[in-house]
Amino acid sequence: NQKGSRSMAEFVEGLASGEAIAAGQEARIVHLTNSGVRRTNIGLVNASGAEVEVALNLFKGDATPIGTSTFTLAPYAHVQQNDVFKHLTTLSVSAAALDAIDDAYAVIVSTTAGARYFAYGSVVDNTSGSPMHIPAR
Repeated sequence: NQKGSRSMAEFVEGLASGEAIAAGQEARIVHLTNSGVRRTNIGLVNASGAEVEVALNLFKGDATPIGTSTFTLAPYAHVQQNDVFKHLTTLSVSAAALDAIDDAYAVIVSTTAGARYFAYGSVVDNTSGSPMHIPAR
């Protein structure tokens, strides 16, 4: 938040453990962006007592691939990758093209047997720091 401004928070809805994403099930996080105005953070929460590997695939709104990353979650761990577009391990577009993405989505999947996890996006206004929570569906 801007210095001297009001504080603000990101509302995160509570979810029952039965709503966790399961192994092999694809989930999507929509309305993601990366520009001088906004950035996107991606969070993952392991809802199981075993290590889980989760693949993140980012696409432009027209389904053009942007890039990928893989995350390993310890049992019951929470991981958030801030500014995820700048931390992709594999790029399908130029680095310069990453600075002008205003409509993107993530496809998230785990092939780890028994995986149970939650995922979310947080699109943050770079000027005010105001976040918008986007749960994976």
